[in-house]
Amino acid sequence: RPRKKANVSSQNRPRIAPINMTPLTQVSWCLGALIEQININISQ
Repeated sequence: RPRKKANVSSQNRPRIAPINMTPLTQVSWCLGALIEQININISQ
């Protein structure tokens, strides 16, 4: 898996969570960001 820059995401998800998100959306967004961060750490 090729290395990516930290600020480049495979999805169009922004790095900063939007303010008008529901708690459920926030949880799933945080989970996605966490999984992506783990994947980046593994691939380094």
